[in-house]
Amino acid sequence: MRYTSVLSDGDATTIAHLNEIKTYGDDIIIEKEECVNHVGKRLGTALRNLVKEEKARGVTLEGKKAGALKDTAIVRLQSFNQKAIKSTLPDIPRAQKEINATLDHMNSTDKKPKHNKCPKDVESWCFYNKAKAKKEKPKSHQQMSVSLNDEVFHKVKPIYKRMSEKELLERCVRRRYELAATRGVREFNMGLASMASIRKSGRLSTQIAEKVDARREDQSSRQEERTKTRAKKKADRKKTDKKNETKEGPTYAPRAF
Repeated sequence: MRYTSVLSDGDATTIAHLNEIKTYGDDIIIEKEECVNHVGKRLGTALRNLVKEEKARGVTLEGKKAGALKDTAIVRLQSFNQKAIKSTLPDIPRAQKEINATLDHMNSTDKKPKHNKCPKDVESWCFYNKAKAKKEKPKSHQQMSVSLNDEVFHKVKPIYKRMSEKELLERCVRRRYELAATRGVREFNMGLASMASIRKSGRLSTQIAEKVDARREDQSSRQEERTKTRAKKKADRKKTDKKNETKEGPTYAPRAF
């Protein structure tokens, strides 16, 4: 068996070294695959670095102005990017279109809607095209929770061009995850007992989590018991009141006395 691909984050030091020493000879080149989650997070890192770099130049991309590159916008863009990659690969042209569609979507206004790259069916994540597909009037873009103004859009666009390059997406085609692959290899080689071994070697203890969980279950049980007790008392009180009213007649009514 030969391992001809390495699944990892952006660090290519290991794979460069393996190819340099020609582990499997001159004819076998080890390929690098990208972890889908790491690629998605890479966009968030690039956007945060952009904010810092522009701030050093005296340009403020964040702040309170409309369409600013706030952290909430970065989180949303990162989430959209991850979903675009996961839902479209291995179709690379479609992935490229979907990634850039999220950026245009966030830069849209009522006067200048930019949804031509967004999905156009009734299941679309794009509120504008979804409404159009349903033959309804789209809501105003001012109701969008996160948007990007033109200044931010043009600053961010080169990053999106880099993140949607064919070479990068080709390394994500198999939609693998680094942690999942690591766990799979570990359990294949060592079995389920491998997790206990790792906890022991790393001096990781589950005692605190077990205590917290036990306390949570105890509190939940007590709350459930209190709820049942209150409900029973209420039902008993109603039953007693009904019985007394039947026996004595109504004890109060408006203007009855």
